[in-house]
Amino acid sequence: MNSVVYGDGITPQIREDFLAKYGCTGFTDDILQHLVNEFGQRGIVEVGAGNGQWARALSDHYRALNNSDGPSKSWNFILAYDNMKQLPLSPKVYHKNTLPANKYFFDVKRSASHIDAVQSSRGRALLLVYPPPRTMAIETMQAYVDASPGYHNASHTNDTIVYVGEGRGGANANDAFFDYFLGCNDSNNEDTEKIQWVLEKVMNVQFSPGGKGYEKMFVFRRKSTL
Repeated sequence: MNSVVYGDGITPQIREDFLAKYGCTGFTDDILQHLVNEFGQRGIVEVGAGNGQWARALSDHYRALNNSDGPSKSWNFILAYDNMKQLPLSPKVYHKNTLPANKYFFDVKRSASHIDAVQSSRGRALLLVYPPPRTMAIETMQAYVDASPGYHNASHTNDTIVYVGEGRGGANANDAFFDYFLGCNDSNNEDTEKIQWVLEKVMNVQFSPGGKGYEKMFVFRRKSTL
């Protein structure tokens, strides 16, 4: 049974160890390096962060490179949110006193919905890792774009989305999410302003044991044309 579900030779414990360290899909050293280098000055907001494994790894990598907590003591490179309703690992089992929680988990904010979480993103890049196969991803992305204070101030523009997951028809997001990148109007702007999304980067992830997933990391940046 285990071979059928997880892959040949993959036991439930191997699978659980992966989930504890990475979540549903894994980051690599190259991914951490790229995201910190690219967004170290503007920050990242992660929505649907689960137990915060990606946020923890990114935060640790950022601090290791910068030897600080950010431009000021109150600034955090990454903010992470989740309503904790769809976790692959139970917080009752992996509570704050367990080794995985101390080694891999992050201080995820639980009070905000996916819509509310991006309202004060303030130009941070949006990170979506393995979102569920329904409307959460498109709703979060639209709220993130609508919350942008403007297109022309690069330091405060919500113009970058990092999506980690499978493509159209896969385990993540829905068709509307992928259609959005093909062309749309921003509801907060004049009809004459068209938004174009450019795929800037594609990177391989650390696949879960058994290698049955098809996810990658995609970095999209929007550009406005009049």
